[in-house]
Amino acid sequence: MYLKGSKLRMKKQRRMRRSNPAFVILFLAIITAVIYFDQYVVEELPVVQVPTPTSTLIPESLEKEADELLAAGSMYRAIDVYNQAIRVDPYDPNMHVKLAHAQILAGEYESALTSAQNALLLNPENPKALAELGWALSFLGIS
Repeated sequence: MYLKGSKLRMKKQRRMRRSNPAFVILFLAIITAVIYFDQYVVEELPVVQVPTPTSTLIPESLEKEADELLAAGSMYRAIDVYNQAIRVDPYDPNMHVKLAHAQILAGEYESALTSAQNALLLNPENPKALAELGWALSFLGIS
């Protein structure tokens, strides 16, 4: 068997493919859209661990301050501080219970009833919240 001809070579020649102009334009459009989206649409994310311009309050420090005010006998000021602590952390049922207790001592029985009910919404089996609710109901004359 004899091999003849110019087409019988051991190495294949690769044919150069021309790029399609539509694909090039589409690719450039996608790149431009990504750059535009990155620069103008997406807002810059805040950097973690950068101090905030206003100081943030710690609920435990507010609770301690309100407890001291309540022990000193200034119940209305303690009620204000408990309300601040609840605004900072509204999901702490103990804050609502302490607020209800201060409101009962100040004679604000309707507000104490609401605060005790809020504490029970957060934790239905809280015995202190049930006790404050009972106090508020008894002072209001509701059985």
